[in-house]
Amino acid sequence: MGSSDKSVARFFPLNIKVESVLGLLNALYNTFNKHADIFALANHFDLDADDLLPLLSVIELLGFSLIQGGDVILTPQGEKFLNASSNLKRQILREKIKEIEPFKTSISLLKEVKEAKIEDIAEELRKLGYPEVNEFAFLEKLTNTLMEWGVYTGIMRYSSESRSFKLNEKVFKS
Repeated sequence: MGSSDKSVARFFPLNIKVESVLGLLNALYNTFNKHADIFALANHFDLDADDLLPLLSVIELLGFSLIQGGDVILTPQGEKFLNASSNLKRQILREKIKEIEPFKTSISLLKEVKEAKIEDIAEELRKLGYPEVNEFAFLEKLTNTLMEWGVYTGIMRYSSESRSFKLNEKVFKS
């Protein structure tokens, strides 16, 4: 946090579930003793290694693992996260994702406008060059990701009635 280099955006792959991250970290810690070959890990979850890569990207982006060569290594930060209470896990994730796209842009926009539809958030991400913006079902994937992570961590709320996001005022006292 507090990086002064604004030109390097960190992008979170869409449609990654919190429970998938927890499952991967638990397997890495309990089954593989904090160090696993990517192919062994993929085999453990009955996945192709390519299907595991976005999830590996997320745990590395969050600082919970290092990927070196073909190995995944649980970091001390990842171990601390695993051993935290549920509330502390939410708090740790909240602090980490605030600086990662699409959350960073969503938070910034919601601080300005107080409430935004997914199309407004997507337009801001398009301007940034978010890598998945032209993919099929981008808006749906973006909505699911913001709901999954933003709502889980308490950063934002989603109203199905107005189909819009708002910041959780308890977390963001301006």
